[in-house]
Amino acid sequence: MGTDPSPTFVFCVSGKIHLIYATWCLRSLERFGYPTIEIVVGSNAEKIYFTKNFPDLPCTIISASVGQYPAFSHKPFALVKYLDECGLHFNGPNIVICDTDILWKQDPSPLLSRFAGLCWAHKITAIDPTDFDLPISQVGEADIGIRTILNYQKRYDIGIYPNFLVNAGLFMLPQAIFPTMLENWMDKILRLPPSEMLMSEALMSLTYAEMGLAPISDDVKYFGRHLRKSSNRSILSLEKARPVTNGQYTGYETATHYYGNQRHRLHDDSTAMGLDYDCLGRKVKARVRIKRFGQLIKQPSRLVHRISKRLLSKNKDGAILK
Repeated sequence: MGTDPSPTFVFCVSGKIHLIYATWCLRSLERFGYPTIEIVVGSNAEKIYFTKNFPDLPCTIISASVGQYPAFSHKPFALVKYLDECGLHFNGPNIVICDTDILWKQDPSPLLSRFAGLCWAHKITAIDPTDFDLPISQVGEADIGIRTILNYQKRYDIGIYPNFLVNAGLFMLPQAIFPTMLENWMDKILRLPPSEMLMSEALMSLTYAEMGLAPISDDVKYFGRHLRKSSNRSILSLEKARPVTNGQYTGYETATHYYGNQRHRLHDDSTAMGLDYDCLGRKVKARVRIKRFGQLIKQPSRLVHRISKRLLSKNKDGAILK
């Protein structure tokens, strides 16, 4: 295990599209000579690719299955197995978990030094803690973070609640507490049935609250919501960083996370930054088109399945059960 004062970046990569995204992300870090990076992959072919293109970076194969849990929960499954079977390659004071669909626009060192030893997250969403007092029927279907915590609440006692949701796409923790947080997060995921585990990051946020880890960020979405107080819940509050000075850059200025429908911008920005000099973007676009075509031809069967499910859920009076 190597020792370096820089935070250790850990990437979990699975699938050919994310292989290319990771290539762009790593190239964006390479521009700043970032030294401590390790990669976790799921197949020998992926390891061969990284060994060829990034020969100086340690790369480890970890076969981790999420079972019936959503594919987005792959990261904690893989990281737990990685720590159990291999351990970290570098012995830095802090761990940065970085998704593949991220580009580093500025040198990360000043940002990460400013938050060294703290529970930094690139993105935090403030939430109204009184939402935890609502019955789940009154929480919108799109509020999957609140719904996941309420699903957990109906099964288990919660001593303290978060008034935030951290984004697990890019975050940093001190190495001394990272394994414990990861183990507790994984335990919470497995304590919920897959159908109720709608957002793994909500359970990560619940873990932060339970462990007394107040997250901090320059960028808090809906800042102010968290200031409302619940009458019957204990709350761990998020922190917002002080304004940057002396030419420093905020988290959003330092790195961009192209999640969801922003992926097309990832292709464009990678090209504009000179990161796609071998035209990998063409392969991404081709695979996206193939994936969308596959979803399109499956659509009729999905509609039939949805209608059948609703018909089967009718009660004896003929009403659709909600």
